Amino acid sequence: MQSLLGTDTRGDFANGAMQDIHWSQGLFGFFPSYLLGALIAAQLVEAFEAQQGSLPDPMSVDDVARLGAWLCDNIWTQGARRNFDETVCAVTGAPLTPGPFLRQLEKRYLEAN
Repeated sequence: MQSLLGTDTRGDFANGAMQDIHWSQGLFGFFPSYLLGALIAAQLVEAFEAQQGSLPDPMSVDDVARLGAWLCDNIWTQGARRNFDETVCAVTGAPLTPGPFLRQLEKRYLEAN
């Protein structure tokens, strides 16, 4: 990295150049996909919690099983019956929106402090 970019982050990995496996292949279009996944996940979590109650311990076997069953019923078993927009609307009751993601970020980073 020193010879290519003129910087050395040994011992300071948090401030190093961002690494992504796709970059070495010239595939730069993946970040929008990551964002879409995060937006969808936040909206699905809100829909799940509205229908099933909160996940007090998302890593517990019981909570993982409950979430998995909900995802199976609402997402996985639907296959190609609906497109992306139809699936989000059918499961969450609304089109994809940034609100749930923004609430998740606020809860994670602002309320935690």
